Formats: sequence, structure tokens, C-alpha cells
Amino acid sequence: MLFLRHFCRIRPLLIACAWVLSLCPGCDREAADQAAGEPDEGLRLAVLSPAAAIILRDLGLEDAIVARHAYDKDLDQRLPVAGDQAGIDYESLLRARPTHVLLEWGPRDLPPRLESLAQRRGWTVRSVRLLTLDDIRSATRELAALTGDEATQNRAEALVRQLDEAWAPRPGIGAAAGRTLALYWTDPPGAAGPGSFHQQMLESMGTTPAIERGEPYIALDGERLRRLDPDSIILFMPGADAERLDELLGPLVRLDLRAVREGRIALIAHPHCQLPSTAMIDIAEEAARAMESWRAADHRAP
Repeated sequence: MLFLRHFCRIRPLLIACAWVLSLCPGCDREAADQAAGEPDEGLRLAVLSPAAAIILRDLGLEDAIVARHAYDKDLDQRLPVAGDQAGIDYESLLRARPTHVLLEWGPRDLPPRLESLAQRRGWTVRSVRLLTLDDIRSATRELAALTGDEATQNRAEALVRQLDEAWAPRPGIGAAAGRTLALYWTDPPGAAGPGSFHQQMLESMGTTPAIERGEPYIALDGERLRRLDPDSIILFMPGADAERLDELLGPLVRLDLRAVREGRIALIAHPHCQLPSTAMIDIAEEAARAMESWRAADHRAP
């Protein structure tokens, strides 16, 4: 009897709840979909490429990024890490609920699990190629096109113009820099070779490459460096301390290279100087200032 009296009291409430739910037959399905990881409306980008993240930031799309690369130090560090070149954190990716997954995966096949999840969840997966100057231009336009927004695409065209202007030939730089070697490390020496965006940038600005044949990245030993004996060296070393330049140059000083003897050494320590992205606008300007200082020094010499 006690149960019946209690049931009679709550029966009107149960009927009211049932009536409300009947007005929204899709509510339970929507909640289930959200719990299963269906993406929210709007652009949600999981960006597993620090270089692509820089381009997106410069396009004004940083707020659309919902997950980052493990080594990305530029984006908000509170964003979840969803992987790197070694692998993808699928649990993190599912929690981020992206509409797009952007990565630099090179010529490898995409991971089967990523492709399977993308198909089931409706994600767009895109591997961005970022190796050359043309790649940087193309990627800027390609990433802007994700929005379908004319203003963003106009911003991309403006950035491409700035890139072209930064890489344009600079009067007198070729003569001041001579045969130029771009290095990423000094001990052991690691150089930018043909096909690398660093060497292409310096050539476009008017320098002559010290290395004319080989791969985009080349490990050098002391003997080959002596044979190259470049007229100038540009160090692209993110975060390097200019106060420790003598220490960084130690291995090169011992080789008695012309560039070191004549002081034609430039250190580019910009945090993004090794990332093929729109950051190269600033990097090119830094390199140009260094080489123009060599030209000015030549004019002052007796």
C-alpha cells in the first residue's frame, strides 16, 4: 500500500516527463552522438604540423585549432596534444572532435586507423606538403580554402605576396655573400642542400649556393667543409644564443674557413627559422639584413 501511495504521488511527474521527451524525439540521439565524438558545427582543426599551425595563425584561424602537434611550442599549450611524426594519439583526437586533421605525413600511406576513423566520423584528413618555397605558397592558399571564406582567401593572397617580396632579389647581396652555405648545426655540421626551402630562399635573394648537388639535407664532415670553403655562412638555429656564437662556431674555426676568417657569419635564431611556413617572411628579412651589413662593410673597407 505504501508503494502504491508513493507511485500515485509521482505519477503526474512521470507523465509530464514523458510528454516533454515526446516533443524532442531526437534529443537522446543528439546526446549520444556528442558522447560518441561527433564534431560540433564549424571548423575544428587538429593540426599535427607546427609549420601548418604557423600558417593558420597568420591566416587568422588560430581559434579554430582544437589539437596540436607534440612539439608545437607556438600554439596555446593548453590545447591537447594529438600526436607527432612518430604516431597519433587517437584518444586525444577523438576527444578533440575535429572536422579536419592536418599533418605532414610525406609520401607514406596514411595510418589505416586514422583513415577508418575519419570515414566513420566524417573527418577530412589532409597531408600538407611543406618542403620548398612553392610548397609554402601552395599550402597557404590550400589552408585558407578550408574555410570557404573570401576574406581568409584574400588574406592568403596577401601573405603569398609578402613571401614573394621577402624572397625577391636584393641588390648587391650576391656580391657581398658570394658562395653561401646554410647550416642547421655546427657540430656535426648539417647543411641545407638543393631543393631545401632555405637554399631556394637564399638563391632567390641573389646568393650563389656553396652546395650545388645533393639532397635537401646534407651531413658534412670537416674535409668536405674545407673543400667547400664558403664565402659566407648563415646559421639557421632556433633559440641559439648570439652571445655564444664563438662556441657555436668552434668546429668551423678549427677548419680555418674563409667565411669565419672574414666575419661573414650570420646567426638566425628566430624560433621558427627551421619551419617552412609564412614565418619565412621574417626569416628572409633577417637574412637580408645580415648580408646587407656585409655589403656595407665592404664599402667601408679601404
